[in-house]
Amino acid sequence: MKGLTEQRPGTLSIHRTTSGDGPYVSITLTDDRSRLRVVDLRVELLEFAHAITGLAEQGVSYRVNKSPDVGKKKEVEECIVAVPEGRDEWEQQARDIVRDQAADGWDVRLSDLMNHHNHRNRVCSFHRARWVS
Repeated sequence: MKGLTEQRPGTLSIHRTTSGDGPYVSITLTDDRSRLRVVDLRVELLEFAHAITGLAEQGVSYRVNKSPDVGKKKEVEECIVAVPEGRDEWEQQARDIVRDQAADGWDVRLSDLMNHHNHRNRVCSFHRARWVS
């Protein structure tokens, strides 16, 4: 088939969902390596019943994840950094950390650095993440 990528391991999930629009079947394909959803399908109950009983080519609505991270592995590390006295100084240091980590390909959320729940004894613990092939 034209445009297909290489074969990858994944997980298929099928469940019946009820929402304000009424009941429908939700079919999700998740990439095993990145654990990202690749495709979400929404099938009305009647169309799903027709499809599984042999009446082909039923209508569905779907969403495709076009993220370049699909198929990559998410690497997460815990980091610890000393927190200086004074909120203004810490806020500037936190912004510098986010900028420097991004330059090295890591994602760090400023909100994690500024969250007082992550601070103990003038030390801040936070996680950084990146996607690797």
